[in-house]
Amino acid sequence: FIQVQPPNEDLPNGGNYWRQAVFYKILVDNYPGQAWNVVGVVFEFLEPDENKELHSIEVRVGAADIETVTRQIESSWHAIQAADFYTGCGKAGCYWCNFARAL
Repeated sequence: FIQVQPPNEDLPNGGNYWRQAVFYKILVDNYPGQAWNVVGVVFEFLEPDENKELHSIEVRVGAADIETVTRQIESSWHAIQAADFYTGCGKAGCYWCNFARAL
């Protein structure tokens, strides 16, 4: 299942590939010395699906998408700076939970 959907009820942060496409646009649009205008991203999948078919999926990126992902980037940055990480599963022997509790 390839997640190329923008945020919705089931995927409040949008699909992984959608976020990646928007992030790529942000990077390319802000590349110094170039005046490129990205309108979308095409993902070319090199591995066939279960029917042995190759897929190419285009994700169009608009201003609202850029705003959404920019807010997600800013939110993640602030959480990292505050060492506000996901606390994990809560099991006593869990490596990640013990790491997160030690912060």
